[in-house]
Amino acid sequence: MFDGLHFDVEPNAVPDWNDKPTRPALMKGSVKFYDLLRAAAPYQKIDIAVNPVFATLTTGGSNFMRELARRADSLSIMSYRSDPKRALEWAAPAIAQIEGAGRRWRMGAEVGDAEPGVTWRGTPPDRFSSAMVDFDNLITGRFRSPRYEGLALHDYDSLAQMYGEVDG
Repeated sequence: MFDGLHFDVEPNAVPDWNDKPTRPALMKGSVKFYDLLRAAAPYQKIDIAVNPVFATLTTGGSNFMRELARRADSLSIMSYRSDPKRALEWAAPAIAQIEGAGRRWRMGAEVGDAEPGVTWRGTPPDRFSSAMVDFDNLITGRFRSPRYEGLALHDYDSLAQMYGEVDG
């Protein structure tokens, strides 16, 4: 069954993001991209991957996270930390903005190549499975939101490798 489209368009990955004078144009361009997408596919379900830092930024006089949420059906918060409590603390302002916009959301967890403290890569499968259940319970215990839809794991190939389903 086809459910919708997921977009991982990251203005924060562009080198100009670190240049504060050019950052507003990147945010404005992101909002425009999703406006164009929504206009082209008004009835299509759209999920947007978002960096938690977006909740601390403004564009056009409005919160950047809230503006992205207004253009999506759901958002996947890429609060990548291998410590669930740290991930949740970092994501909390984003969750507040998304909840305020009345949108569904998922919490991201990284299993691919990334710096220590960010990825779950190399975690034994049984420990990883248990940690993800604990992470999900931590989220549902803190937010008790009907809009929370579970975890979004980043890097399928690494996840498959973790569980021994592909050669590494």
